[in-house]
Amino acid sequence: MLNKLITTIIIGVIACQSTLAFASLSEESTTVSTLKLGQKLQQNYTFTSSDGQHIDLSDQHYPLLVSVFTTWCKVCKVELKEVNEIAQEKKLSKHILVINAGETPKRVEKYLKRQKLDLNTGIDSKLEFTKNNQIFGTPAIFIFDTDKKLVYQGSELPLQWHTYLQ
Repeated sequence: MLNKLITTIIIGVIACQSTLAFASLSEESTTVSTLKLGQKLQQNYTFTSSDGQHIDLSDQHYPLLVSVFTTWCKVCKVELKEVNEIAQEKKLSKHILVINAGETPKRVEKYLKRQKLDLNTGIDSKLEFTKNNQIFGTPAIFIFDTDKKLVYQGSELPLQWHTYLQ
C-alpha cells in the first residue's frame, strides 16, 4: 500500500513538472526575473480570482507564502489541504496566496469547492509569474518575509513552514 502511494506521488510529480515545462517552452517569455533567496520582490504581478477580482502580489500581507499549483497535480492536492488546515487553525489566511498556473477560472473554482479549500487564490492565466520565475513543475513554494525578501523557495513545504508567517 505504501509503495503504491509513493509510486503515485512520484508519477504525479513527474507529470506536473513535464507538463509545465512544455507549457512554459511553448511560448516565449519577454521578461526573466528569477527570484533568488534574499532578493526582494521587485516586480508586481496581478492575478485574477475565480470570481473576476484582481489580486496584486504587492498588496498582500507580508510575510507571505505563495504556492503555485495545478488542479491535476496530486501532490498539490495534498499540500493545499495541509496549507488550508493550518491557515484556518492558526488564522494565517491573509498571509497565504495560492496561484493556479494557467487554468480557467471555472475549473479552479470547481476544484476549490470540491476540495473544500478556503484560500486566497489567484489565477496566472498568462503564466507570467510562472514563466518569469522559471517554474517548471508544481507545486512551487515561495515564502517572503515582512520586507518582501524571498526566504524560502522549493517544491515542497518546509517543516514548520507556518513559523515563517508569524
